[in-house]
Amino acid sequence: MSSYDILVEQSREAGQDQPLPTRGGLHGYYLRPENGWVEPNDFEVSALLEYAKAGWMPLRKYGTFRWDDKSIHRPYDHLFKRGGAGEMPVEQLVEQGWAYREYKVDGEVVQFPQLAGAKIPPEEDCPYCPARFPGHQLRHHIEGAHSRLVDAVLQADAANKMRAREQAAASAEAPSAATADTVVPAPSNDYVCGRCQKGFTHPMALAKHVKEVHKS
Repeated sequence: MSSYDILVEQSREAGQDQPLPTRGGLHGYYLRPENGWVEPNDFEVSALLEYAKAGWMPLRKYGTFRWDDKSIHRPYDHLFKRGGAGEMPVEQLVEQGWAYREYKVDGEVVQFPQLAGAKIPPEEDCPYCPARFPGHQLRHHIEGAHSRLVDAVLQADAANKMRAREQAAASAEAPSAATADTVVPAPSNDYVCGRCQKGFTHPMALAKHVKEVHKS
């Protein structure tokens, strides 16, 4: 079966037996074969044929749009305006954040009927800023937005472990003089800032200090 035949068959099965677009520069929406996610992409005939051959389902019933300064930042608005919000799987809505917060197009809140009764993973607080994300996204957020703070905490943790090893070695070599009245001080200031040597008892306190005091 040719790529064109595949495309026509896919369109017919989806109730989208419409003429192929003839103008260039148009974008539309596809269903990805591996996960069913909706993705905007080139809708020129040559691209349609290639995507169809790879198993991508073109959602032609929602028409096409121009890729411009607005759509590049809000690529799904065209789909939502035409009633296609229900095409997205729940997993994609979680990834986009729309499972947690309202998304508006032209002042109207987009409704996602697939979220009714769906099990949505909870969001978690970022330890470095007020943002909230599902677990895997929180990890990516921290790695991308707070890498310097994470490095500061890791460096302090490494320094603390090294100091603890040195203290343990020194204690092992020194003669024991402990008595019943000996008071062992509680550990404190385990996390030390690598820039000003100020100590903190918790890594998040160190991270906050680095963020507020050592901004550069």
